[in-house]
Amino acid sequence: MTTNSTNAQTNISQLADTLTKNPMLNELISSSDVKSYLVNGMSNLISKACDIERNMYLQDNTEDAGNGYLPERNIMLGTTAVPISTPRTRSGGFYPTFLPKYQRVLPQDYEHMLRDILLNSSNFANVKRMLGALNLPYQPQQLDTIINEIHQQAKHYFQRRLDPDWYFLYIDAKNIDLADENKKINKAVIFTVVGIDTNCKRHILSIQLFWGNESLDLWKKVFIDLKNRGLTRPLTLITDGFSGITGLTQSLFPDSFHQLCIVHLKRNAFKHLCKDQYQAFMIAIDELSLSPNQAVANPIFTAACDAFKNDHAHYAKHLLARVDFYTNFTHFPRDLRPHIHATNPVEGFNNATEIIQRNAGGHFHSEREVLVKLKIKADQLIAKKWRSPIPKIKHHIHDISNLFIQTFEASFQDDSFFNTQHS
Repeated sequence: MTTNSTNAQTNISQLADTLTKNPMLNELISSSDVKSYLVNGMSNLISKACDIERNMYLQDNTEDAGNGYLPERNIMLGTTAVPISTPRTRSGGFYPTFLPKYQRVLPQDYEHMLRDILLNSSNFANVKRMLGALNLPYQPQQLDTIINEIHQQAKHYFQRRLDPDWYFLYIDAKNIDLADENKKINKAVIFTVVGIDTNCKRHILSIQLFWGNESLDLWKKVFIDLKNRGLTRPLTLITDGFSGITGLTQSLFPDSFHQLCIVHLKRNAFKHLCKDQYQAFMIAIDELSLSPNQAVANPIFTAACDAFKNDHAHYAKHLLARVDFYTNFTHFPRDLRPHIHATNPVEGFNNATEIIQRNAGGHFHSEREVLVKLKIKADQLIAKKWRSPIPKIKHHIHDISNLFIQTFEASFQDDSFFNTQHS
C-alpha cells in the first residue's frame, strides 16, 4: 500500500506539472488547481469503483441490502489526501476489498498492530504516546478519527439487520465496571449474543450495554431487540437459569427450544448441596447426555432432584419446574450435545472481555471504549477462529435442518392444513 500510494501521488504531481507547462493552460490555471482537479477525479473514480463492487456483492448476497455510506474520510496517497465515501450494507458484511478500513497516514502494515494496541491499552490516551514512541508515521488527531470510525462501525454492526433463521443462540450477561461522564466508576452489564447460522458459522449478533445490574427487564429488551432486527426463528436458545427467563422465552419464541446451561447448573448445585448429594447429582446429570431422548432423560433428572428434596425442598422445587429446559439438548445427536448444553461460546467471549477490562486498569473508561474494543475482538474472532464452519455441527447439518423444519414448518407441509383452508 505504501509503495502504491507513493507512486500514485508522484503521478498526480507529474501530470499536474506536465499540463501546466502548456503556455495557454498556464495562463488560465495553476499547477495546484490542476492537482486539485485530479484529486477530485480520483476521489470520484474510487467512489464509483466502491459502488460497483457493492453492487456485485449484493448480487451474490441477495439477503443483504445497501445502506448508504459511511462518513466521508480521507485516504493518503503519499502526502496527497483523497476524500472518499465508503458504501455500506445493512448487515455490515461488505467492505471494498481494495480499500484499507482504517487507513489515514498509517500504512496498512501497521493496521493489525494498531488494533492490538487499542485492544490491550489501559486507555486511548496511552495509545497516542505508545505510537509516538514507536515512531509510526501518523498524526495524533488522526488516531481519534480512526477510533471514532471503529466506534461508528461497532454501533452499526451490533445493531445490523439479522437473518430470521438461526440454529443456535448463546446469550449471557457480563457485569463490568464502567466510568460515567464524570469519571465515576459504576456497575454496568453487557449482554452478548453469539449465534450459529444455517451455514454452521459463529457470529456476534448483539452486544448491548446497560447501566446497573442484570434483570429480567433487560433480558426482555435484548430478546425484543433481536426480534425487531429480524431474528424470528432460532431453533435453540442457550442461556443461564436467570429467574423468570424461561417464561420470557416461551412468550417471545414459543416454538423454539430453550436449553438452560448445564455448566451453570453444576456450579449452582455445588453451592446448594452437600458433598455426597452433589456427587450423586453430577452422576445423574452426566447420564442425561447418554439418554436416547427427552422422554428417558426427564425421569433421570426428576429422580436426581427427588433424592435431595427433603433437605433442600426449595432448590429441588426450583429445578423440577424446569426439567424440560435442562434436557432439551437431548433432541439432538449425542456427539452434538456438548455444543448445545452450555453457553460456552459466549462465556469464552466474556472471558476475553474480562481480560480487556483488566488490561484497562480494572474498569472501562467510557462506553465508546467498550464498543471499540469489543468490536476489535469480534473482528479478530471472525477473521481467524470463527472463519470456518464448526465441523461437528456441519457433520450433523442434515439432522439439524430436519429438526428445524419439523419445529417451524411442519404445519405448513401438512396436506390437511391446506385442505382445511380450501374447504
